[in-house]
Amino acid sequence: MAGIVITASHNPKEYNGYKVYNEKGCQITDGAAKDILSEIENCGYFDKIHPYRSIIEVLDDTIPKEFLKEIRKYSLFSLRGINTPKIVYTPLNGTGNIPVREILKNVEIKDIIVVPDQEKPDGNFPTCPYPNPEEKAALKLAVELADKKNADLVLATDPDADRVGIAVKTKNGYQLLNGNETGVLMENYIFSLRKKTDKTPVFVKTIVTSDMSGDIAKAYGAEVKEVLTGFKYIGETIDQLTSDEQYVFGMEESYGYLVGTHARDKDAVSAAMIIAEMTAYYASQNKSLTEKLNELYEKYGYYKTALLSLAFLGKEGKAEMNEIVAELRKNPWQTICGEKVTVKDYLTGLNGLPKSNVLAFAGKNVKITVRPSGTEPKLKIYFQTKADSEQNAEILLQKLKDQAENLIKK
Repeated sequence: MAGIVITASHNPKEYNGYKVYNEKGCQITDGAAKDILSEIENCGYFDKIHPYRSIIEVLDDTIPKEFLKEIRKYSLFSLRGINTPKIVYTPLNGTGNIPVREILKNVEIKDIIVVPDQEKPDGNFPTCPYPNPEEKAALKLAVELADKKNADLVLATDPDADRVGIAVKTKNGYQLLNGNETGVLMENYIFSLRKKTDKTPVFVKTIVTSDMSGDIAKAYGAEVKEVLTGFKYIGETIDQLTSDEQYVFGMEESYGYLVGTHARDKDAVSAAMIIAEMTAYYASQNKSLTEKLNELYEKYGYYKTALLSLAFLGKEGKAEMNEIVAELRKNPWQTICGEKVTVKDYLTGLNGLPKSNVLAFAGKNVKITVRPSGTEPKLKIYFQTKADSEQNAEILLQKLKDQAENLIKK
């Protein structure tokens, strides 16, 4: 048994393609992908269509209902009888509209306003050609509507409803949180309220996700497992856990989260539920999400992260991108921003992970990870700094970005 999802995900319509999932609902990893590709290359486009037409089954609403019922089990704080946040939500013309609104209503969120122009499914994405909640422009209409309606929270899910981005009302307008910031808030909320068991709690993060998330997990006595970029590796890790281990939460910096084990991929529906109820939970303590985030920074250090994506189009561009990484591997950086750094080359198969064309350079307070994207013609450079204040972390982050760009240009 397997499944195929035809989707443009968070990308422009030109990137339409399909994702393949195995019998456990996890995106396939490299081995299975190679086997499928080999099968595709060995048969014509129409050779095997007709024999399978008779087994196509159109699903009713049983599975969506069971899906929402399963997610509801992960709720940690009852909203019944308390003031709940006013939420502006946008599915960005994708698939999240019905399930996200349903799960929010299920946990007693009463005031949900949907962005009208982005409510109905539309694969042309007329209001935002790049419908990715990581992009500020994708939340523009939602933030404008939130301002008019005096909403507490903005929620945006990407077209296939596996990523979620948020904006929080503050005294100075609406503050967009990045994927790491939203993720550590969710992580801390879940670990602080979850029912403990005799099993070792497990937190899973990708290698480019903020190290602050690992610090938080360890503070709650959890085991931290790091995997390569791609949520399929988080899903795969869940099925590799022993009977003495219990998966609690997984996240990646690119706005992907998995709250429970109902799925093996990132899920914006369960994430939206947790974000909404933790907003209400902290509001009951007279705290906003940004205020809680600052508390975490005070406790664990001010971590700041950023991503630089450099486009390399065409065959020549791909060759140039690979040449940059090869040169970095041959002559790795020794110091960054005055800090001596150690090098991790994931092409050697570090820590039992599959070999991957990724280089990471880490010092005491700085970290840079470089990797070619697996889905776009881009070189991605991830930055992380840590300091004793937000201002110092931001200053260090800018220095880090400037130095990295100059080094790559050379």
